[in-house]
Amino acid sequence: MPLYDYQCSQGHAHEVYARIHENILPCRTCEKPACRVLLPPRRSQNAQPFDPVVVFQEQDGSYRFPGNSSDVVPASCRKIELRSTAEVRKFESKMNSLERQEYQQRREACSRAENQYWDARRQQSRQSLRKDMENMSPQGRMFAEFAMRQRDRQLAQRSDSVEAAKFDPHFRVDVFTSDRSNRPAERKK
Repeated sequence: MPLYDYQCSQGHAHEVYARIHENILPCRTCEKPACRVLLPPRRSQNAQPFDPVVVFQEQDGSYRFPGNSSDVVPASCRKIELRSTAEVRKFESKMNSLERQEYQQRREACSRAENQYWDARRQQSRQSLRKDMENMSPQGRMFAEFAMRQRDRQLAQRSDSVEAAKFDPHFRVDVFTSDRSNRPAERKK
């Protein structure tokens, strides 16, 4: 038997398995006659309605996260409402990508400054070693030159990109990610 919607004059609506020719059945709530009607599809029992997640986007592309979805939108911002889980996940992915890019830029700037410092130190050390090599035996000089070449090879092979690829900013919309099973202990109370 197919599943039909029935509604009585009191407004009570029920889904009922009924035969095709049964157009009127007694209402389950008030026992008044209920007619077969076409109602809009109901949400899945597992789907939970939620208020949209609100984000403010600045004109420069940065984001603000208001404390309340009803907060007034600042003049320099555009209000974005994330109304579905798919929209939230897409936004999380976008934010993680932006955070990864920012991290990479900071890391590269820091790495350049660090490299300049260590290059200067290495140059001083090598000048001192070359001066000392003048007084070394031929085998000592060969060993010192070998050590410098090995160190140069090691520095050329070193790659910071592997560490940057491992970086995960962990940007998440907490209400979509955390539940009692994965929430930190201090927040379970």
